[in-house]
Amino acid sequence: MNRKKRLIGGKKPLAFAGIFALVAIIEYLLLYEFAPDFLVQGFIDMTAKTLHFILSVTGAAVELAGEVLVFPDKTRLTIVYECTGGFAMFIFSACVIAYPSSLFSKVLGHLLGLIGIFIINMGRLLVLSWAVLHAPAAFDFIHKYLWQAVFILLVLALWAFWINLFTGKSPKKKKR
Repeated sequence: MNRKKRLIGGKKPLAFAGIFALVAIIEYLLLYEFAPDFLVQGFIDMTAKTLHFILSVTGAAVELAGEVLVFPDKTRLTIVYECTGGFAMFIFSACVIAYPSSLFSKVLGHLLGLIGIFIINMGRLLVLSWAVLHAPAAFDFIHKYLWQAVFILLVLALWAFWINLFTGKSPKKKKR
């Protein structure tokens, strides 16, 4: 029995996985699938306006038409919901809620996560905009492959950072 418990990790990983899945599904349904249009569109608009502002500050001559960024060569970059980092925020939030910790650390985790993911996503969109401006042939690779993996790793790193800093749980040191 003890060996079997070690092999599958006991009840805690299963409880985490179950709570995570339930919360992620509920957040997806409430904050995306059945969310009011003004909420979804507002998040898209905020992302597009923030990116446009940052690009303008850096000297890029980019126009904004709704949620579409128009570059000098007339290339158009349309910000859709999937560009906002919203799905990564759902995943991060579900991880924080499912992880055993205090309510206070969960609130801190959500603040850290939402702000951190927004910043990471803006960095992602800036890199993609740079690719449109300076390396258009690399855009698809950067968008579809490179940033998918990097974004996932950065969100997991943010979650691990929260666990180690705010939950009071850190890896136990082995006694010698």
